[in-house]
Amino acid sequence: MRMRLRGKAIALIVALHVAGAGPLVAQQRSTSAQKANASVRSTEPAPDAAAELLTAIAELKQMIEAQGRQIERQQEQLREQQRRVESLQAELRRVESGHAAAAAMPAPAPAVAVEVLEGQVEAIAENHSHLAERVSKAEADQAAAQRSTESKLRQLGNFTFSGDIRARYEPFFGGGVVGSPSPASRHRPRFRLRFNANARFSPEWSGGFTVASGEESDPISTNQTLSSFFQRKAVRIDRAFLEYKPNWFKTALRNTGELKVTAGKFGYTWYRTELTLDNDLNPEGLSQTLSFNFKNPVFKNLTVVAFQLPFNEVGSGPDSYMHGAQVQTRWQLGGRARFSSYIGFYDWNHADAIRAAQTAGALTGSSNRNAATASQFASQFGILDVIGRLDLSTWSTRWPLMLQLNYATNTRACANLVNISGTPPACDPSDRDAWWAEVQLGQNREAGDVQFGYTFIRIEREAVLGAFNFSDLRTPSNVLTHRLNLGYQANRNVNLGFATLFGRQLTTAVSPEERFLKRMQIDLIYKF
Repeated sequence: MRMRLRGKAIALIVALHVAGAGPLVAQQRSTSAQKANASVRSTEPAPDAAAELLTAIAELKQMIEAQGRQIERQQEQLREQQRRVESLQAELRRVESGHAAAAAMPAPAPAVAVEVLEGQVEAIAENHSHLAERVSKAEADQAAAQRSTESKLRQLGNFTFSGDIRARYEPFFGGGVVGSPSPASRHRPRFRLRFNANARFSPEWSGGFTVASGEESDPISTNQTLSSFFQRKAVRIDRAFLEYKPNWFKTALRNTGELKVTAGKFGYTWYRTELTLDNDLNPEGLSQTLSFNFKNPVFKNLTVVAFQLPFNEVGSGPDSYMHGAQVQTRWQLGGRARFSSYIGFYDWNHADAIRAAQTAGALTGSSNRNAATASQFASQFGILDVIGRLDLSTWSTRWPLMLQLNYATNTRACANLVNISGTPPACDPSDRDAWWAEVQLGQNREAGDVQFGYTFIRIEREAVLGAFNFSDLRTPSNVLTHRLNLGYQANRNVNLGFATLFGRQLTTAVSPEERFLKRMQIDLIYKF
């Protein structure tokens, strides 16, 4: 029906164009006739074009009405499923009440009465089990029908749509240098809006785009603070990408491998934590992923990801870009444990352009804590990033346990000092290491899910490029932070979240001892 509807829409546009062209041509002819002192007559749209226009409108209206009736029928099916579930649940409660009453009755003295009562109890128990299975099946059918209907309503042609809206209250308390008065507390309301449109054009080609809220000069946050005297808030392009997965590669490897090429502004194609790159940052450029699956009972997958990401192209002088690669492995350790390892390297070339943009105010989001002058970093950045992740199944599928450890080190700490003219900034090449240790219990997927977590973060001054990592830290580097998080899935679309970050700068010769800054985040998230 969608293809026919699209065809009628095209016919309608053509008809409108023809109908609109008639008066213009007639007007030109009328003007020529006036100049020739001929009789002037008004021009009407061509009868054929008008008829075609009316027919297209009528047929398009019928198509829309038919699709509306189809959606109404599907919604009525959902309501009928709900009534069926409620009826079965009521019957189940009645049977359970009878079961409890029968079990509570005193046993009569005669043996025959005892046998009769035992038979009734067994019959009730069997009926209870049968009804419980029917209720479970009806609920599963209802959930499947609801998901199918929602999926159809979200889809238009090849495109599917999704997104989320987040309201956040974010207060700050404490902080400041030990021995000095504490800064005044801060209370910041914020929101985030994201809308995604993705499409699969063929078995090999897909793509999509995302628009999101946030400041134009801040690439590591889609938050928008409720401020600026009620001014309108901007929405900008956050992603725009194409992806190619050739079938010939799968066929050549008998479906045991996959090649994927991604171009544009896209989500991460490799695995990382916010120790090195913020979740809200979407890189730009080109990425290639080569993945192999194995039938080995322990070693399951080997994946190699490469990426080439320009971030400052200029007409004169050298361009700035980051290129790197990551090797990924996945292991099955028995029936309850999965282990994944990730080893990557980020090579930032001509990173001084980032420092110059920060000084000029063209790049915001994080206050710089890497040793630097106004236009140059004291370090170059070649970052080795190593991650180990362990996923464990527990007593319940709703309570998975995740443990991960991320270590990063800058192999070129303070290497740019030789390129700085004048007085160089103080830089210690031993301040090159960073750690991220995280544990999460539970999940946020289905209604009623709960998740708890704790993260320990320690980043020395030159360990990472502070312009692009976790935006919620006290400072992007030279920082120690503890994070506690709690999430509750109220229903399939609504999530309630709470997080607290306790952070301060590391105590060094240039950083005096600080009190912990307490930053809280209370979130209400609606996903569609």
